[in-house]
Amino acid sequence: MALDAELIDGRWHLRGVTPTSGPVLLGRWHFRVGDHWVGFDDDFSEPFVMRAFFDPPAGTTRREGYGHVGYIQFMRMTHHGRPIPPQVFGGRLADREPYAREKDNYRFVDIMGPKDLKASGVSSPFYAFNAWLSDPSLGNVPASYAVHPLPNGSLYVPGAPDPRASTCASIVAPVTPGLLTRGRITKVLEGRDPARVVEVDRADVRGREPYRIALDELTGGGGPLAGLDERGLSARAIGEYVLLALPDDEDLGETLVVRGEQWRGTGTRVSVHVLSAYEMRDLEGCLGRAAMRRISDHLASHQWDPIRAATGRGTNGLLRDSFDVTSGDSGPFDPADVDDVTFVYTTIVYGVLPHQQTLSRQHRAISGIVWRAGYRWDEDTGRLSLTTVVAPEPATVGQKDVLLFNVRNASAKATAAAVVDPYEFTTATMRRQPFGGGDPVAFVTPNGEAITP
Repeated sequence: MALDAELIDGRWHLRGVTPTSGPVLLGRWHFRVGDHWVGFDDDFSEPFVMRAFFDPPAGTTRREGYGHVGYIQFMRMTHHGRPIPPQVFGGRLADREPYAREKDNYRFVDIMGPKDLKASGVSSPFYAFNAWLSDPSLGNVPASYAVHPLPNGSLYVPGAPDPRASTCASIVAPVTPGLLTRGRITKVLEGRDPARVVEVDRADVRGREPYRIALDELTGGGGPLAGLDERGLSARAIGEYVLLALPDDEDLGETLVVRGEQWRGTGTRVSVHVLSAYEMRDLEGCLGRAAMRRISDHLASHQWDPIRAATGRGTNGLLRDSFDVTSGDSGPFDPADVDDVTFVYTTIVYGVLPHQQTLSRQHRAISGIVWRAGYRWDEDTGRLSLTTVVAPEPATVGQKDVLLFNVRNASAKATAAAVVDPYEFTTATMRRQPFGGGDPVAFVTPNGEAITP
């Protein structure tokens, strides 16, 4: 069944994802790349959500004899083209270290952690299998992941009789994670009483996310934030927390830290902590500089040129590292040269041939896309921030079997420490409100030309 894109209330949707479903969200930004529909949501500044749907000519996958078809996503990080391990970048990507090996240029599969992968019993790192983290009752049978909707996208099983069966393979992935972790937030809140607690029963939740419940409480009925222009808010989802930065002309606004939990069975208890601008700087102000130091040390350990120390007024001192990342970006556009850290996502559709015995013969790469997220270092603020997304383009499809083996090996050796935070996948289902605050991220073509939604 061919998919059709439609613009509804400023968001692109697809029709035809199941035989019976209505329009399915694609994103504020959308692209057609070969047989792939690709969308991005940037309603929250962190993380973005990437969605892709595989829409080949009718009958293609059935003719090849695939038992099921799905997306597998690979990722790597670079500093001006030099590969960076996950632990060197740090933050919420550090947990991916068990999947990354130097001989693969630290590319890794974007999948749940080894411990959870082993517990789930799934046999391949299809991104749709991450839904097991939200609902373990899905088990390890591919057909369970071939319906729509699921938290992280769906597999496609040719000829599936279920009316909810997806007519295509899809992926729903939170991407572009930053350096601030939920563990660091939890630690700073220890021993602090929340500024506001809201308890609502099931009837009053009405499909609202905890951050929306908190805002409704604080801005309505003469609340302390009555009259707030929410268009100036900036939101980030980090673990179980949503951070809402309040607008302020001098960038000194407070940040609401909102957390929801189950209450009285079907209700929701929402706690709101308030951090000042100075507390937020203490919380995350050192993270970017520490990451740049790790990257510089990594480069030096491989006999590559480390990042130069910045010179000039205010850049010297015993307690401060300073970095000059000035790059020659006046020539042809190249994300590896323009951005100080680049996340490279390669998202490939694989078909599984059920009667083959070996991994390499079972998994056949069909088609894929590659896209990039660029981060810039700001010496004045000490922040390493997402500034650019390079639109997807067709990927050069290789089997990448060694990376699949890395996942299996890490899963087989799983220990209690080999965990990737499940929230890195489960937040894909969060309903995000399009706030307008924060620094906008530029979307550009692979040639560097600015584009609009």
